[in-house]
Amino acid sequence: MSWLSSSRMYLKWFAACPLFTTGITRKSAMMKLDHIVILLSNMETCLGFYEALLPMIGFRKDRDHVFVNAEEIYLDFRQSGEPDHGYHRFAPGLNHMGFTLKNLAEVADIQSRMQQAGFAVPDIQEFEDSYALFLKDSDGMRIELACAK
Repeated sequence: MSWLSSSRMYLKWFAACPLFTTGITRKSAMMKLDHIVILLSNMETCLGFYEALLPMIGFRKDRDHVFVNAEEIYLDFRQSGEPDHGYHRFAPGLNHMGFTLKNLAEVADIQSRMQQAGFAVPDIQEFEDSYALFLKDSDGMRIELACAK
């Protein structure tokens, strides 16, 4: 079978595939992340970090402890039922959350604003193709703010 005839057979299958004959496109068939629930050891001491940071990166407060961005991805912060368990970076579960910013100036601006708000802020790290700032909430959860070079 030649390359051309095998390509035609593939195109016939592709056109007959139920995913494409029902009007659902590949893009609309993919699922969108809706929300992430993050358990905090102490809502009083931990939530302030997120209340300061999240509006700087495009989230707005939707209700008491829930933030949403323009893509309607929700971050829901709740009190942990096991606050003494603690966050462990290399344990099973979430290691860190990463957000992409437009440029190094935006990363540096957030670094400065978080310092001014009284949070411990490390230096911006330089990698081969990007820059990244790794902030930590009071539980030790890392939040990465990165941009391409």
